Amino acid sequence: MAEPTKKEELLSSNFKERFVTAAFLITALILVLVFGDVIGVQVIVLMAAGICYYEYFNMVFKDESYLYYKWIGTALGMVLMFFLVSGYEQYIFHVVTFAVLVLFFFYLGFARQNHVELVKELSLSFFGIFYVCILLSYFVFIRRFPEGYKWIILVLGIAWLSDTGGYWCGKVFGTKKLMPIISPHKTVEGAFGSVVLAVIASIFISYFLLRDSMTLSSAIFLGGVGSLCAQLGDLCESLLKRNFSVKDSGNVIPGHGGMLDCIDSVLFVAPLIYLYNKIFLGL
Repeated sequence: MAEPTKKEELLSSNFKERFVTAAFLITALILVLVFGDVIGVQVIVLMAAGICYYEYFNMVFKDESYLYYKWIGTALGMVLMFFLVSGYEQYIFHVVTFAVLVLFFFYLGFARQNHVELVKELSLSFFGIFYVCILLSYFVFIRRFPEGYKWIILVLGIAWLSDTGGYWCGKVFGTKKLMPIISPHKTVEGAFGSVVLAVIASIFISYFLLRDSMTLSSAIFLGGVGSLCAQLGDLCESLLKRNFSVKDSGNVIPGHGGMLDCIDSVLFVAPLIYLYNKIFLGL
């Protein structure tokens, strides 16, 4: 029996499942962004953070003996997340201090004989807490801008169209591997397709939603740099998964794996859009 061609693979049941799931999620997100105001985004971000923390700590601490490590990391992350996105940013320095003290106290209390492993475990917990919390919180910060939902749509458009461009171009034209040691399926051709489609998405969204705030050159710049950020986010999670020998961070989203698998690229685009608004628009 002949092997399926690349075009046939694109129309496989897995791709169809990914497409249907993505269409549903995008529609639901846009409805919440437009009609849910800041509170709606806060609720979504907190829910996403809870799932991401569970996936992250379940990925890095797979052994059942690490159960308490998972719960303490998730609990501290959610406390930090709550204060950061719910309007109490003035207390965040004190909350971070509290989280650091609790984490050190916990790890010293559960110290194992191998102190090298303890330092590694402590570092993984710190990284996970701040990786999820800091990057996800930018969505709430962006939503607080005037017509902030339009900027979040730009974030999602750049990130997800960058992923789509990379997937299609990589499948059809991909020959030269980009970073095989981290992600064996990503190609240079796919990376180029990611940038092209992200720029097109940025121009399209800026024209219809942000015409008064963005020039054509700004749209091209944000699309191009945003795609690079999206690909960096995807590669960072690929590095984590390869290091801990897991295929997906979870299975909560059909066809996409876990929540982290779905938003890894989005997480790195949000800070770029936030900084653009702060630096160039003075918001």
